[in-house]
Amino acid sequence: MERRNLQSAATSHRGDRVFTRTVTGAAFTSLAVLAGIAIFLGIQSIPAFQTQGLSFLTTTGWDINTDPPTVGIFGMLYGSVLLAFIGLVIAVPGQQDAKAWPQGMVGTLNAGQKFATQSDLLSEMLAVEGSIAVLPISVAFNNILATANLPVKGTDANGQEVDTVVTTDDVQLYKIGSGATTVTKDAAGNLFATPATGGFPVEGNFDIASSKIMMAEGAPLVGWPVLGYAHLLICDNPAEPLPLLFAQYLVRLAGQGSLESHGLTPMPEPIRIQTFAPLKVVVNVDGEAAPSASPVAS
Repeated sequence: MERRNLQSAATSHRGDRVFTRTVTGAAFTSLAVLAGIAIFLGIQSIPAFQTQGLSFLTTTGWDINTDPPTVGIFGMLYGSVLLAFIGLVIAVPGQQDAKAWPQGMVGTLNAGQKFATQSDLLSEMLAVEGSIAVLPISVAFNNILATANLPVKGTDANGQEVDTVVTTDDVQLYKIGSGATTVTKDAAGNLFATPATGGFPVEGNFDIASSKIMMAEGAPLVGWPVLGYAHLLICDNPAEPLPLLFAQYLVRLAGQGSLESHGLTPMPEPIRIQTFAPLKVVVNVDGEAAPSASPVAS
């Protein structure tokens, strides 16, 4: 004869009923909230329907300076419906370990994966969802890669602090500002260069550094939109010009998590131009003196 624990069965059944009623109540509450939002939006859109008719739903034009204003929400409506459909069909939430969230850092990526060529890197990024890499903005645009916006803090010509966000819809903003780099040299001959994190370029330096940058007429000068610092190893003797060709970089990205990357990269020409003057570097060198170099203290 099969034995059954009636008390446990009754407790489990009551728990199932409580869970079912809770989920049902939450579902009806969500429907009520959505219905309220729909009613509110419907009431607010009545003036647009009165002036434009159904074109309010079927067009994408948006000009509030006309009389009456012309607005079309087809693009936003289509995008919202499409994202909702994708969320319902594809984005199935996975199991989450709730205990891991309040514990702070749960893991560290010691080193990123290295690739032989840029093409290999791009192929890997297109194949692996959620991958992150530091690339020139032109490469990202040419390969239709998602890019991150950069918050910039700086000081304008009047000394006032300004906050802005450099978006990726204008590639020019990522080029302008390479002349904003502040290069300083200490008594020991070490050179320290920083992107100035959103500072504004000095007029005289900018003209030299941006000689290959095309700017629209009347466009204002903006700072270097990069969050990070460039620590350079520079020789103060022109007999060893090789360190002038490379810079050590450190990049930090912060959002829902954080990413830090570092390595060596060819030094951009605008920075290299600025290093020639204080170090008195010449192109044709056959120096016999031993180079004296020391790393920059950060």
